Amino acid sequence: MRRFQNGPGFAAWRWPEPTLIVVDNAASVAAIVRDWFETLAARVMDPDGPLLRILLLERNADEGGQEGWWGELMRPGSLSSRGPSDLASPKHPVALSGLDTVASRRDLLTDAMALAAKIRGIDPAPRPPAPGADPAFDQNLADETVDNAPLYLMMAGIVAVATASSPAILQPRDELASRIARGEADRISAIASGRMPPRFATHLSACVTLQGGCGLEAAARLVGDERSAIDGAAVALSTEEIVTVLADCLPQPRGFLGLDAIRPDLIGEAFVIAEIARPKRSPEAQYAIIERARKRSDSAVRRTLTFAAQDFARGDGSHPTNQWRGRLMNASTQEFGDQLRSGALTPDDAAIRIRQIGLSMGHWKTLTGMLAPLAPKLSPDAFGVYASLRVVSFVETSDYQNGIAFAEWVLKRKSLPDGFRPEIYNALGRSNFELKQYPAAAEAYRKGIEASSANPSLLSQLYVNLGNAYLGDQNNAVRNIPAAIDALKEAVRLADDPRMEVDARCGLSTAFIDQNDYGQAETALNEAWSMAQRFHRAVPDKSRAAIMRNLGTVHILQPNLKDRAMRELDAAIQFAVAHFTICHVEAINMFDYCMLFLAMALPTGKSVEQALKALQRAERECSRGSAAWARYGQVAIRTLDLAVRRGGGPMHGPEINEIFNSRMERGWDDAGIARLVELVADDGGARPKP
Repeated sequence: MRRFQNGPGFAAWRWPEPTLIVVDNAASVAAIVRDWFETLAARVMDPDGPLLRILLLERNADEGGQEGWWGELMRPGSLSSRGPSDLASPKHPVALSGLDTVASRRDLLTDAMALAAKIRGIDPAPRPPAPGADPAFDQNLADETVDNAPLYLMMAGIVAVATASSPAILQPRDELASRIARGEADRISAIASGRMPPRFATHLSACVTLQGGCGLEAAARLVGDERSAIDGAAVALSTEEIVTVLADCLPQPRGFLGLDAIRPDLIGEAFVIAEIARPKRSPEAQYAIIERARKRSDSAVRRTLTFAAQDFARGDGSHPTNQWRGRLMNASTQEFGDQLRSGALTPDDAAIRIRQIGLSMGHWKTLTGMLAPLAPKLSPDAFGVYASLRVVSFVETSDYQNGIAFAEWVLKRKSLPDGFRPEIYNALGRSNFELKQYPAAAEAYRKGIEASSANPSLLSQLYVNLGNAYLGDQNNAVRNIPAAIDALKEAVRLADDPRMEVDARCGLSTAFIDQNDYGQAETALNEAWSMAQRFHRAVPDKSRAAIMRNLGTVHILQPNLKDRAMRELDAAIQFAVAHFTICHVEAINMFDYCMLFLAMALPTGKSVEQALKALQRAERECSRGSAAWARYGQVAIRTLDLAVRRGGGPMHGPEINEIFNSRMERGWDDAGIARLVELVADDGGARPKP
């Protein structure tokens, strides 16, 4: 793409016949693609000329996501002329579906094991267990809560051959990727052995992967930087010779004069993490490697670390990827401020730059705050970009009061382009909704819907949010279940991406539950689950967990389905913990919600034991006194109270209180949990309920 952009015929390029162009890893060349699309949009096209289709491929394309590549590509260019968004069809990214049949998954796993065996010289190639031969394996392969995406199944097959074991389809995808990455390190070390130190070869390979690959000139610069900075200076090879060794170690795509990253991305990320965060390498030394790479290829390094944090950190702020990203945020914030003050960055360019360098919503909030004094100097389009980034950053960082104040101020400005108004209204509604100001939230969503003629891309989201505002909670002054159902059905009809349709159907199930229409609620959830499985990577884990939670809720409210419901609610908790970690707010909220129902359905002692075991684990993994630990304690208190009330009142009230309070101070152990469960169970079964 870069050679094409820099070529003499870029602006005047024509296609003599119907042409399809496929751009892989589109996020890494988003700026070039935008430049190209702007050029194409400005042309007067011959309606009878040959067609041109351009297919962009990327792992995800969340318009509001941290990477921001799709939003940056589609942002309005001006108020009057055509831009890239006018060429997009459809206006939203289209998610590729996963493997939705067990037979397809088994076939892919078989092929992956055969190829891995051929590479290792193993004959005959091992195969997955035949259908029916291993019931546990069959169940896992069919389990819709297990990640059965093609890449995951291929990794499981490779690891199965390498370890001479049955395909490990229950191993988390990050563990499988790390095992394969270790194999890549061994392969690179073997190739480099006898030519240069293997450790230097794996280090350089990680640097190339961190910056998404590089041309030959950039590779020479990379080698020069790294051999000067670490112990590679003693290598008795010229820079050109080292690059030649690296070319043997790393893939070289056809037509690309340079070194590519270790791929697929997931394995490359695992390789980078393992190499840079080597044992005994200090955090300062780790970040020095990141910083040198950032100076060579800023956007590519940000992209790699963002994906690596999503795939491996799972909300853990202490994970190396999040530590590195935090340092990057500080560095880029400092540079951004210096450029604004010196005039090297104009206010309009700064607004666009924020989307490119922002690594989190909190980072967006900081950067837009730095630009705020210059907001009156922004052009209308740049002001719209700035305003949408700032208001969304308020909402996503739970700063709802400031989100409301800012949104209301922005919406009064006549210079705000109409295309940005739906997003501002949506953020205004979300802020009010989180503060349980449901009438104000509903009003904001309705105005956003009215304003969407200028930008219909948010219509489905606005209808989902309007339906949720009509539901609210039992104290909602505008609670209107029929209106909520109508809004959510409209959201389903308008949804043009799987994530939005799943959220709409899940919201619809909540409305049907509130209306005691469990049949329609279950139908909506089954449709949502089917879509979530078909478009696995496009649907967030949060949405999948919500479907599991609502299914359990539907069934626990029906007397003859309580056993099934308890399994589903417990599975929802385990899913949230597995995908977010136990200390993450999503896992805590899921546990809080599900335990409310489980405490009413489980035997009294069992419900208390489950709550206290979670508190014990939170104490171990989240640290005593943390906000997560306190939330689990609140759930345990509520569960104790519900369990005792179900038994008709505490016979052992003083002793229960004494044990609970002392354990909260000193820490939980199995003996303390067992004694408390014994007392509560005695209360629950000692006399009939009133």
